[in-house]
Amino acid sequence: MDTIQLHDISKTFDEHPVFVGWNHNFETGMVHVLKGQSGCGKTTLLRMLMGLETPDSGTMTSLQNYRKAAVFQEDRLCENLSAMQNVLMVVHNHSKNDLLDQLKEDFKQVGLDDIYQKVSTLSGGMKRRVAILRAMYADADIIFFDEPLKGLDDTTKEKVMLFIKERIKGKTVFWVTHDADEYTVFDKYQLHEL
Repeated sequence: MDTIQLHDISKTFDEHPVFVGWNHNFETGMVHVLKGQSGCGKTTLLRMLMGLETPDSGTMTSLQNYRKAAVFQEDRLCENLSAMQNVLMVVHNHSKNDLLDQLKEDFKQVGLDDIYQKVSTLSGGMKRRVAILRAMYADADIIFFDEPLKGLDDTTKEKVMLFIKERIKGKTVFWVTHDADEYTVFDKYQLHEL
């Protein structure tokens, strides 16, 4: 697959049209930055691409056979598990014991030290970083980031962006943000204004 194609897509919520006859192509293996005002459809587009929403009309390339990972706007972590357990739940192709040292190093790289702390006791910014680590370890072909750095201070954002940048090479990435400083760290990206 070279492109993800959306043709004549329409989507309405409560009689409010979000997309009307929208056409767009996304090249695979690229970082796609989605920008636009609140309510313009960025999250809706991600949800349609992930298969969590269906368009009211139109056609789009099926991504059903591709492994997907996501960092949503809201945290979708298992609160009763540790940060480490939340990340390990997506690891399938490796021995979890073999990954332990690498995981500890990656946790430190994004500014998290206590990998065994329960998620329920973490701050919002710490939870965001656990969600990002989990998405990076999911061995996905396509990764969706919906405002993943929201609530992080500038120093932490920089650490996390460098971590992500090294791990997404060759993958198809959809990145929703309002902050230009987030995506300019990527070597190559396509900017899409919605």
